[in-house]
Amino acid sequence: MGNVISLRPYQREGLDAVQDDLARTQRPAAVLATGLGKTVMFVHLILEWTDRTGERAVILVHRDELADQAVDKIRDVAPHLSVGKIKGTVDEVEADVIVASVQTLWRDNRLARLKDSFAVRRRIGLVVVDECHHAASPTYQKILKSLGCFTKSHNVKAVGFTATMARGDGIGLGDTWQKISFSRSVLWGIGHGYLVDLRQTEVTAELDFDAVKRSGSQRDFTQESLAEALMTTGSGSVIARAYREQAADRPGITFSPNVASAWALAEDFRDRGITSAVVDGTTPRADRLRIYDDSRRGTVQVIHNCGVLTEGFDAPWISCVVPRPTLSEPLFQQMVGRITRTFPGKPDGLVLAYGGATGQIRTLIDLEPGSVRVIRPGETLADAVVRETEEANTPVSAGHPAFALKRRQVDMFAGRSSVWLRTPAGVMFIPLADGEIILWPSREEPGLWDVRFAAKTARKWPRMHRSLSLDLAMAWGETEAEDLEAEAVLSVASRGAAWRRKKAPVTPGQLQAMAALGVPVKGIQTKQQASDALSVRSASMRFDRFVPTKAVV
Repeated sequence: MGNVISLRPYQREGLDAVQDDLARTQRPAAVLATGLGKTVMFVHLILEWTDRTGERAVILVHRDELADQAVDKIRDVAPHLSVGKIKGTVDEVEADVIVASVQTLWRDNRLARLKDSFAVRRRIGLVVVDECHHAASPTYQKILKSLGCFTKSHNVKAVGFTATMARGDGIGLGDTWQKISFSRSVLWGIGHGYLVDLRQTEVTAELDFDAVKRSGSQRDFTQESLAEALMTTGSGSVIARAYREQAADRPGITFSPNVASAWALAEDFRDRGITSAVVDGTTPRADRLRIYDDSRRGTVQVIHNCGVLTEGFDAPWISCVVPRPTLSEPLFQQMVGRITRTFPGKPDGLVLAYGGATGQIRTLIDLEPGSVRVIRPGETLADAVVRETEEANTPVSAGHPAFALKRRQVDMFAGRSSVWLRTPAGVMFIPLADGEIILWPSREEPGLWDVRFAAKTARKWPRMHRSLSLDLAMAWGETEAEDLEAEAVLSVASRGAAWRRKKAPVTPGQLQAMAALGVPVKGIQTKQQASDALSVRSASMRFDRFVPTKAVV
């Protein structure tokens, strides 16, 4: 069993670029679209940094409630790593890797205690800033400067990670982050199969956005004024009807400007027969996990929230989002980012956007400004980029976004290194020569997943990793599959195996085996297709009888 999740090729490339810049720059940053795995990258960065220098590291998160989540993720990625935290009353300042809430650490007494720990432990040599678009704020600046990240003589390094290097208040980040070392966009992720394509439908409501009050900086609508407009114009009922008509089979998430409007929207959805649940800042963690599990199983179709799920929410099965109306490009990107992750059987992501008689709203064009001018009705983001490139007769080289988008595989799980299959009852697995890596719902933590290895003749399936988010469970599954097949003569699990790439025709032996197991042969033309169909039937016979309800939606 490996000690840390394997990096994808582009993550390794990005990490190398960051480390190269660290030799010359004190504060580089990396930008990766939501779903491309920045947590895995910065955990590897910390591991390699501490191994090389012997220094300790701090990870800054911008809210207290995100500290525990970050610690859990880091332990999920690298279980052997010693991690402490600074948040609220917790003050684990002597740990090798410290996750610190900015809400807590910016206070003078907490900063002093952390710096006092340098006398009994190694110094802090690296600060990783998660969601680093927040780093221009005074609290972040105070922490970074106090720890020596702006002082060349101290030479404490800071590395930022974010999905968007822009702030909703328009404050520039150039004084904080000296160089963007690596960047991978939404379009890059779509083109290479790591993210799903996106489409948007505007739902016209009786909204006059010009009449909605804005903040003093004019950067976005005020929460109270926007909530009042949504609740008094019947917009919730309009969007609920549109959801029923256009996303009836899609699990979804909605964003509202405040708690009252989130509950009101949930009632509008229930009135349309759409099962709904609400998550806000007061929802206990156990209740949140239960709601996520209900969403995954399909007993709740839509989760409504008022902004607590814009960052750090991983539910890749969700394929529809209703963003709150906003003028903020970063906020829109964060909300839409909740549906970009790939998931077996998920064809794309649908954005149902509020439209009004007047005013400006954000659209899919704002996910990657400058990449496309107009998205026509029925087009996806990728479709629009390819069409406009062809209309302009623009030369398309391998580095142009349209190159990969035009050639992207229909299989929206193509970005994974391993072959993921799913049984009729919904059990996700990687086929191996000697069994399967399977994902099984966690008994201890509803909504999370265990990674298990089921050897071909075994009646018990030992647990390799427990209680992980789906994305991390899949990443660990792929890492374990790589380890188990490292010495295999023929790799069954690897998507890039030579026998899969050759597209050889189905063999007589496979046809015979399919007939014996009752596997339909219609549409099966290649050795790869036959192998996967046989794997699904075999796994279904082994696992599906133990699934009381569908394991996934």
